[in-house]
Amino acid sequence: MRYVSGTLIREHVTVRDLVPVVEAGLGAVAAADSEHPQRLTFPVGDRGTVLLMPAYLAPLPALAAKYVAVFPDNAAAGLPTTPGVLVYADAHTGEPLAVMDGGVVTQLRTGAVATLATDRLAEPDASGLGLIGAGVQALGIAEGILAMRPIRRLRVFARHARHRQAFLEALSTRLVQVGLSRPVFMEEASSAEEAVRSMDIVVLATTSSSPVVNPDAIADNAHVNGVGAFRPDMQEIPPKLFARAARVAVEAPEAALQEAGDLMAAVAAGYVRVDALEVLARAPSRGSAAGLSIFKSVGVAALDAAVARYLYERLAGAGLELPE
Repeated sequence: MRYVSGTLIREHVTVRDLVPVVEAGLGAVAAADSEHPQRLTFPVGDRGTVLLMPAYLAPLPALAAKYVAVFPDNAAAGLPTTPGVLVYADAHTGEPLAVMDGGVVTQLRTGAVATLATDRLAEPDASGLGLIGAGVQALGIAEGILAMRPIRRLRVFARHARHRQAFLEALSTRLVQVGLSRPVFMEEASSAEEAVRSMDIVVLATTSSSPVVNPDAIADNAHVNGVGAFRPDMQEIPPKLFARAARVAVEAPEAALQEAGDLMAAVAAGYVRVDALEVLARAPSRGSAAGLSIFKSVGVAALDAAVARYLYERLAGAGLELPE
């Protein structure tokens, strides 16, 4: 069995590389050609949350199980906020083949699925990107969107100035690493509303238990990605914003309606109809005047399995010497 470190993954794989991988995985989920039981989620006191996520994708085939923890306060100590491990196994024998850095897999998978959603749902000429949240998930999403869309300006807000500054520094470094040299004006915002105002694409990537922005600050024709609220008691998208949305897409309705607190609140309030939810795998590309769109992500284990298979085959196939 091999160990695939986060450093190795980042050195050789970009978020853009994984967009077609998660697209194929979403297709298998939509076709009911996968096994991905609802993940086990439990709190660790008031410090964090642990998630256990197994999955099997028949078409590839791919078999994997992931342990990931979400401990927001780790950032203050210079530690990863989403540490974890993923075990990738032979789908024919069940034999474990590799252990991977689960935090980095989560970051890149989240970035890829939000990038796919943005590519399908945002306006074709969208050029402004506003982010609320400055952690690793926001970093992966920004990398992917900047790779696939003609973004010219980016603003980020987080409660602490040092986190905003660190995000912009890390993003600038990552863009050089992945060969993205297009000029992008990047700046800190002094408030959540400033970060998103007049922006074509909005990313909410926080662990907040209450909405993080005034819905009136978001443009009528914007596309919003909400990726941080993954429990019923969490909300980052204002529920009232769903009432303005012409389109609301999710990875898998059954998961979103049991885990996404902001979407669940919007459904309960009558702001969005369950039968109007779009499945991202089948969502058509946006026209030029589609109105506000929202992609609500909670993460689907089947996509981790698809990404793990890609990483294993790509890194081994490139002749890299992976430690035993």
